[in-house]
Amino acid sequence: MLRSRRIFSAICLIWSGLVGSGQAAAVQFDCVTINADTDWMQRAQSEGYYRHPLESELKRFDFAKQGSASYQDYLAHTRRYLAEVNPRADWACPLNSPLREALAEQYGWQHPPKVLDFVAPYELKSADDNKLALLVHGLTDSPFSYHDMAFDLWSQGYTVRTLLIPGHGEAPAAMLGVRVGDWRAAVDYALEQAVADYSHVVLGGYSTGATLLVETLMEHADSLPEQLKGVMLWSPAVQSTNRFAWISPWVNPLFTPTRLKQWLEKDADTDVAKYESFTLKEAAEVEKLMRSLRGRLSRGQHGADLPMFVALSEVDETTVVGEGIAMLESWHNTPGRTTAQRDKLFLVAPEGQVSAVENGLTTVLSSCPSEDQSHACHRVVGASHALVLAPENPLYGEQGAYRNCGHYLGDWPRYQACKSTAPIVFAEKTEQNLQRYQPMARLMFNPYYQQQWQALEQFLDDLQ
Repeated sequence: MLRSRRIFSAICLIWSGLVGSGQAAAVQFDCVTINADTDWMQRAQSEGYYRHPLESELKRFDFAKQGSASYQDYLAHTRRYLAEVNPRADWACPLNSPLREALAEQYGWQHPPKVLDFVAPYELKSADDNKLALLVHGLTDSPFSYHDMAFDLWSQGYTVRTLLIPGHGEAPAAMLGVRVGDWRAAVDYALEQAVADYSHVVLGGYSTGATLLVETLMEHADSLPEQLKGVMLWSPAVQSTNRFAWISPWVNPLFTPTRLKQWLEKDADTDVAKYESFTLKEAAEVEKLMRSLRGRLSRGQHGADLPMFVALSEVDETTVVGEGIAMLESWHNTPGRTTAQRDKLFLVAPEGQVSAVENGLTTVLSSCPSEDQSHACHRVVGASHALVLAPENPLYGEQGAYRNCGHYLGDWPRYQACKSTAPIVFAEKTEQNLQRYQPMARLMFNPYYQQQWQALEQFLDDLQ
């Protein structure tokens, strides 16, 4: 059975690697060219070529059973596992970047860049091997979310570890078999390994990764390891903007096991670093996580006595920003905290849309310099949920290889236009923006990344 499945998968991959107009040419896709063939995207969306992981005798790292393994063992195991189950793991991926070069030098890679290099978790060691930044990505993402941030932290003397949340880095259907408990176990393991190996640890979480860290720190607020020095949160997921999200934990047990409704979105899945297709199962699991955090907050559970840096965007179609600010204020105002004066909020807010932030929290507002017309803020509309990537990012940046056009699913002409129009407007997928800019691509980078980094750099300096 395993062999027949692999033969079938190989046939699909060979066929999916052929491009051409009218005649198939023996040219295999890579992570860049796949995003230039809109005809193939339509077929991939219809047939689900990249939606399911390959079968493997090697199993995903079991944090419950392998929790005593070193982080290096976890990284090696996970890389081998992804190489077998990710249907595009060995695709060429010519995204030149300083981070990939640094990883290649450290690990002794002789091969050209491939997809596996960008989605597998890693540890990038600094010359000062006492300081660690542990980074946890968000839902549907991979460690590539931190591609720019990780290099900047490493350049500042931090060893950087990334964690792959179970179910990610494989193919979208892998999410049908995960639970929020698996994610929590992964974070617990990574945190235990971090404080065992380093004397100065800073945690970083993006979106769902931020929520997992906040919940973990609340759970252990009275017994934090002394090695923990601070936490960085980007766009923490406290409540979804989808008004039907609350019902997903109730309908998932009815629909997913019977396959009546497994998928909420079926996309072409040409993004090699982030899932495009979206399952009801993962929607239910992340709602459980957010509901758990909101419950803790409503019961008055206090935050940890750690300095926190939080970045939020007022324009965010993924999570409710007001809930993120409320969580931040609750943590900031925890009675008896000795580190509250070092808390910092970086708020990306269009003019006239600044939320009220109370109780003396240091707040840095983004600004678009009128005297510098080369600044990315002049070429995009506002900002979005995605605050961790720079405008120069080789995959998601202004000139990146990939465009997020999932908001046009069901309208193929607009989907194609979004993928191919040059130049394109980058904006958050608000109803107003979708009506005003046709076509537009969802903004996947932070136009204020450099300002954010300057604020974060000061925060990190204050932790010394």
